Amino acid sequence: MKSLAKFFLTNKALSWLMLILMLGGGIFAYNNMGKLEDAPFTIKQALVTTSYPGASPMEVQQQVTDVLEEAIQSLGELYYLKTENRTGLSKITVYVKKEIRADEMQQLWDKLRRKVNDVQSKLPAGAGPSVVNDDFGDVLGVFYGLTGKSHTYRELEDEAKIIKNELLKIKDVAKIEIYGIQTPTIDVSVSPSVMAQSGITTSDIARAFEAQNKVVDAGGIDAGQNRLRIESTGNFYSLDDIRNLTIVSRSGEHFRLADIAQIEESYQTPASNLMRIDGNPAIGIAISTVPTGNVVDMAEAVKKRIDQIWCSQACLKDMN
Repeated sequence: MKSLAKFFLTNKALSWLMLILMLGGGIFAYNNMGKLEDAPFTIKQALVTTSYPGASPMEVQQQVTDVLEEAIQSLGELYYLKTENRTGLSKITVYVKKEIRADEMQQLWDKLRRKVNDVQSKLPAGAGPSVVNDDFGDVLGVFYGLTGKSHTYRELEDEAKIIKNELLKIKDVAKIEIYGIQTPTIDVSVSPSVMAQSGITTSDIARAFEAQNKVVDAGGIDAGQNRLRIESTGNFYSLDDIRNLTIVSRSGEHFRLADIAQIEESYQTPASNLMRIDGNPAIGIAISTVPTGNVVDMAEAVKKRIDQIWCSQACLKDMN
């Protein structure tokens, strides 16, 4: 050991050269090292959600959760279940045994989906399709907020979808989620005088919406004395479909909805997923990277593409 130290002390040039090589190698290795926010890991749980609009928690449990739970219990890899029954919604969290390997998880979740799908015919007619979500392991790399004082939530949502489609083409982008989207509603108002002349009530209008579910995919109807609010978890086909809806009075007369009511697009109140930036309506865009991706490089590529989108839109406005 002493001879080695003496060698380096008497050969200072060589010592400095080795030190520089070690530092240079360290810097090179650091710059080329893959960068992840979190170490890869496997989450061994899934969430099964089923909507049942208008049903009480007890009805949800007896008619939906119990049916699904019985089917899921036959899963041999099951560790335990946790259920939650809310008004109009069933939630079942499925935990599998810890000894299940990571490379077996996708096959297991496919097996779970088959078991859930097999009992869909046993659910009540008003229940929506069960959704199995096992995607909890994303690494969030970038989060952008989209806002504008003169823009509505609908305009912001449309713009966010355009940006999402463009960013999905970027290397190492795994998934993009949009947050802050408001539940659309249709507000139908009928004046008391029109109601008196036509004999139409808000209950008659509500029955027309429920009978013609082609207009509203799924959701709830809140009927007041002379006002109706339709909330949808799906999409309205168009305002024209709703305006042309035929309403039948108790005396048997037929009316076009637009001829007897004021119809406006709105949003659910109170908002369940509200997002604001500096007090203005906003939409969030969350971008996740692939497990082996470089978060820093992906973020730089995302920023560059967003700048290009803004630039192209600004040029189009100037041309117009």
